[in-house]
Amino acid sequence: MMYFIFAFLLIFSIILTGKSSNLVNYENNLIVNHNNILENGNIKHSDGIRNQDKGKNTKSEWWKNGIIYQIYPRSFKDTTGNGLGDLRGVIEKIPYLKYLGIDTVWLNPIHPSAGIDSGYDIIDYRNIDELFGSMDDYDELIEQLHNNGIKILLDFVPNHTSDQHEWFVKSVQNIEPYSDYYVWVDAKYVNGTRQVPNNWISIMKNSMWEWNEQRQQYYLHQFYKEQPDLNYKNPLVQKEIKDVMRFWLDKGVDGFRIDAFGCLYERQDLKDAPSIPKIPEKQQRIGYTKCLDESYDEIKSWRVVLDEYKKINSETKIMTVEIYGDMDLLKKCFGNTTHPGAHFVLNFCLGGLAHHPAKSFVHNLNESLFKSTPGAWPSWVIGNHDIGHPTTTFGEEMIDGIHMVQLLLPGTPVVYMGDELGMTNTYLRNDQSPNDINNIFLRERGRTPFQWDSTAQAGFSNKTITWLPVNPNYVTRNVEYEKSATKSHLKIFKALVNLRKLEVFCTGNVEFYEVSKYVFAFSRSNSILRSYFVILNLGSEIEIINLRKIKRLLPYKMKVRISSLNAEQYTGEIIRTDSFTLRPNAALVLESSFF
Repeated sequence: MMYFIFAFLLIFSIILTGKSSNLVNYENNLIVNHNNILENGNIKHSDGIRNQDKGKNTKSEWWKNGIIYQIYPRSFKDTTGNGLGDLRGVIEKIPYLKYLGIDTVWLNPIHPSAGIDSGYDIIDYRNIDELFGSMDDYDELIEQLHNNGIKILLDFVPNHTSDQHEWFVKSVQNIEPYSDYYVWVDAKYVNGTRQVPNNWISIMKNSMWEWNEQRQQYYLHQFYKEQPDLNYKNPLVQKEIKDVMRFWLDKGVDGFRIDAFGCLYERQDLKDAPSIPKIPEKQQRIGYTKCLDESYDEIKSWRVVLDEYKKINSETKIMTVEIYGDMDLLKKCFGNTTHPGAHFVLNFCLGGLAHHPAKSFVHNLNESLFKSTPGAWPSWVIGNHDIGHPTTTFGEEMIDGIHMVQLLLPGTPVVYMGDELGMTNTYLRNDQSPNDINNIFLRERGRTPFQWDSTAQAGFSNKTITWLPVNPNYVTRNVEYEKSATKSHLKIFKALVNLRKLEVFCTGNVEFYEVSKYVFAFSRSNSILRSYFVILNLGSEIEIINLRKIKRLLPYKMKVRISSLNAEQYTGEIIRTDSFTLRPNAALVLESSFF
């Protein structure tokens, strides 16, 4: 019966067009999804991302199909005239979020903070920093977002607090029950000289230990000394953190992005970490102060809290975790079938492939998609508040193509605000970077104000001097300009967001191709009637492309659905797949359709 239907469709297409090439095209599309094989050295998976992730289950989970948009509140929109973004600024710009078509907002920390680490040194987990507004402003924000069909994730910082937090102040004074809320250790003495307990080095390149004169002990800090680490060996600390999660869940938050979860536990024997030349310090910390098994167990216990709320109203509350490391470390975050962990992990592999050859793209994306824990859901991060804007990393000519990869692969894209415009990092002098001491990480170069229009301060604020300088390229790199342009990064981004809503990008198969040394491609398909092919020139030279050489059953002609800003092809153009040119860093989304 099935073959009869196929034959009827074939004859019908020939009658309609009178061209025998349609028979070839239809046959090509008919066979393209068959067999799970390795074809011509290209990764091919015809089961889609995972069998259990296809169909109804995938469509029902909002966090799988949607796009997460990261907002750094300090730099999004200032409504008070103090040069600093605020919650009412986010409320004001909800129409823009709707225009973009994003589904979820992730807010960087908005809690009261001492300002040492841009909000990641929290003084009070259950309140709003007055710099951003009030709890009433937060309540209105969450109500307005939900009324517009947008979820909200809060940045959650469970590893450490500010040294001004009430818990730490009382811990210094040895006031119960806070005495052991932090990691306190006695000093070592050598020939009567006080020394730190061991050789552990913080992320800030100094000792992890800070002496407290009042308590006469050292406390542990894996980040700044003003950010003491909580002691997760203390059950009371575990309970406190879960209670904080429940506080915000009760206020309607849809989930959390967990900061620095891998730092929660450290070796109890305080053994010195090895000093290995040419091995990054962060790798040397693994098994000593990073990624201990107990940290993963803590994620599982937090998942239990989230699932409690799902049982109440059948709405999934999610948790995504930040971790930098190899695939084995990422896998453990997902837990197992009986004790699930994170819903997904923030995957930075794509952001690390700038200027790499196509082979690296094929290998790394295949690792992320098909060699992770069964049932694990992928995500794609190419920029954020720490690593900056990907346009700076990849270059303006390539950013559209990288967005094609990020938005059209299976998984959840996490987009940093301004990346849709092609915003770039801004040069800052040391005196212009108040929260990035001595520009150690150059992080604040990617945190400058959002560029709304070409007026003074890019429409971000009416104050002459903002908390960070606006990038000088704001005159043409802004929302207003790009919305009115015939073609722009913003319009290409929006077109990709709309395209991604098609069923094929939710449940379709994916194949990766090394077209040439510097040309990477992948395809998405889930039926014999329509498929998509994304191709990106990663190199610095014009490439003559013959896609049928690497995929014999591809149609002879395909339509350009979306083209990058620097591509010579235009949207709607029909091209021959066996002979076309692709400019350096240019990218195309090609569409094949039987009808």
